[in-house]
Amino acid sequence: MLGTSVLAIAITFMMLASCAALGGSAPESPAARQHREPPRRVEYVVGLTDARTQTISVSLILRAVPPGELELCLPVWRPGRYQILDMAGTVSGVFARSGDGEPRDIRKVEKATWMVSVAPGDDEIIVDYRVYANSIGDRTRHADDSHAFLSPASVFMYAPSMRQEPLVVRLIMPEGWRIATGLERDPGDASAIVARDYDILVDSPIEAGFHDLIDFDVDGTPHQIAVWWGGVAPGDKPSRRGKLFDEKKLSEDFTKIIRAQRDIFGSLPYTRYVFLVHCYQGGGGGTEHLNSTIVGCSPAAFEEESRYRSFLTLISHEMFHTWNVKQLRPAGIKPYDYQRENYTELLWVAEGATTYYENVALVRAGLITLDHFLGDIGGLVDGDRKRIGSSVQSAEESSFDAWIKFNRPSPDHANTTVSFYDKGAQLSLVLDMLIRNASSGERSLDNVMRELFEKFPLSGPAFTSRDFREAANRAAGVDLSWFFDRHVARTDPVDYESALRAAGLEVSLSEVPARRTIGAAFEDADGGARVSSIESGSAAAKAGLLVGDIIVALNDRRVRGGEAASRMNELVAGATVELTYFRMNVLRRVSVALQEAKGGSWRVRRVGEPSPEQRRIFESWTGQAWKE
Repeated sequence: MLGTSVLAIAITFMMLASCAALGGSAPESPAARQHREPPRRVEYVVGLTDARTQTISVSLILRAVPPGELELCLPVWRPGRYQILDMAGTVSGVFARSGDGEPRDIRKVEKATWMVSVAPGDDEIIVDYRVYANSIGDRTRHADDSHAFLSPASVFMYAPSMRQEPLVVRLIMPEGWRIATGLERDPGDASAIVARDYDILVDSPIEAGFHDLIDFDVDGTPHQIAVWWGGVAPGDKPSRRGKLFDEKKLSEDFTKIIRAQRDIFGSLPYTRYVFLVHCYQGGGGGTEHLNSTIVGCSPAAFEEESRYRSFLTLISHEMFHTWNVKQLRPAGIKPYDYQRENYTELLWVAEGATTYYENVALVRAGLITLDHFLGDIGGLVDGDRKRIGSSVQSAEESSFDAWIKFNRPSPDHANTTVSFYDKGAQLSLVLDMLIRNASSGERSLDNVMRELFEKFPLSGPAFTSRDFREAANRAAGVDLSWFFDRHVARTDPVDYESALRAAGLEVSLSEVPARRTIGAAFEDADGGARVSSIESGSAAAKAGLLVGDIIVALNDRRVRGGEAASRMNELVAGATVELTYFRMNVLRRVSVALQEAKGGSWRVRRVGEPSPEQRRIFESWTGQAWKE
C-alpha cells in the first residue's frame, strides 16, 4: 500500500527529479501549478524503485467523484492480442482511501472489477495496489534492475465512468532512468506523461530504464528507436551489440519502410512515432500501438543477415498496423470493450493483409531481393496447400474464433483450423492480383486500403465486411462477390496459378522424393517419441494412435522423438511397422502400414517471356524492374 505520507514523499521526489531533468531550474510549486492549470481528474503515481524485485506500485487518484459506488476495472485483454490474459491475477494489496487518508470500503465483485464506496465530501479517492511484473514474452509488464516495461492495459485500473477523462501518469524512477513512449510529456514535470483519455493510454506502452535512444526524422516527422538490452546490469554496456547494430543503418532502413507504407496510404497518421525494442535471448514477436510499437528480438538479429531481415519484417508488420487496425478498425473491435472478448470476422484483413504487406513494403523499399520476395510468396502458396485445416475453417471463422482457437491451439488445430494471419495474407495476395488483372494494372489492393483508411478514420465508424467488398469491387471495376463467397466465407481451394499469372508468375512443385510416414509428428519425451499431432485420415489415425502416446520401440528397436520420422522414412512404402508404446503408463502394441507423403514445396517464379502487361503489373507490384 502506498500510504498518504509515502505519496507525499513521492510527489516531492518527482519534483526534485523534474528539476534535475530540466537543467536545475526551480520546480513549480503545487499551488502555482494548480493556479495555472486545474489538476486532472485522473492521475496515476507509479513507483518503480522496487523494480529489481519485479514489483510495481500504483496509486490511482480520482478527483471530483460523486458519492456512492464507484466501479473500477482492469482490462482482461490488451489490444493487439486477441486472447483473454486475466492480468488482474498479478495484482495484490488493493486498498482504497479518501484524499485525507481515511480508509474506504473496496470489494472485488468480478475477477477484474472492484467497487469503491465514496463518502459525501470526499475530494479524492485514492486506490493503491501492487503489480507483479514478470511477463516479457507477451509484452504486458516486466521489470528488473535495468528497466520497467508497462503495457497500460495490464497495469492501470480505470473507472468506466471516467474513461474519457484526460489523465497524467507520474513515474518514480531509480536514478539514471529515462522514459520512452509515444505519449506526450507533461510540460511541468519531466517524469510525467499525459494522455487525452484512457483509450490513448492503453494504446501507448511505456518503457522506463536504461536503453539506447536513436532519434531520426522522416520528412519532417520525428521518430525514435529505444533499445533495451535484456540481462545487462545497470550502468553496464552490452558486451556485444552485434556487427549489424548500426544506428545510422537502422534509421535508414526504418525510414525506407515508413516511406514505402506511407505511399500506400498517402500520409502518416501521427506527429511522432516510437519503436520500443526489447533485445534479449529468446526475444521475438511484436504488438502494434497507436503511435508506437513494442517488438522483441534476439541478439542474433544484429549478428546474422537472415535474422536481421526477419527483424525488419517484424518492424514492417507492426508499422503497417499503424494504419491498418490502429486507425482503420474493423467492426467488432471498435470501440474496445476491455472486459470481455471483442468479436470480428475481419481479422483476416486486420492481421492477414498486414502480413501480406510486410514483405511487399520491404521489396518496394529495396530491403529484400526479388528472389527473397518470391520465396515468401511461394511460402504462402505452400502453406495453404499443405494445411489440412484450409478445407475446414474459413478466413471469417478463423477471425471470429481467434479467442478460443488461434490463441488456444489444440493438438488437432492443424487439421481443423487456419491462421487468420496466414490465410489473410494468402487471400490478400490473390485479391491484389485479381484487382490488378481486372483493371489492367491501373489499380490494386493498395487502392482498397487507402480508400478505407480515408473513409473510416479513427474518429469515425468501423468498417464492415460489406465495406471491404464494395471497395474491392470499385478498385477492380468488376464484381468480385464470387471471390469473397468462395474463399473468405467458405473454404474453396484457391487458384493461385490463374491469379499470379497476371504478374507474369508461375507456380510449380519442386521435385523431392516422397516420404514414408504414418502421418504423425513426434517429440522427445520420457526416453521415447511422444505423439504431438496426428493428421486427419492418416495411417496413425486409422491405427488408433492418440496424441500423448509415447512410442518406445519401432520394430522392437528403441526409438526417440528425434529419430522416429527418419527411421520410418528408411523403410519402403506400404511396409508395416510394429510400434510399442505407452498410453497412461500401460504398455501397448499396434501394427501400422506406412503411407507415402508427397515431398517438395510449392514455389513461385517468373515466366520466361512476360507480356508487356505482365511486366508492367509485376513492376508496379514490387516497385522493382523486371530483370531477365
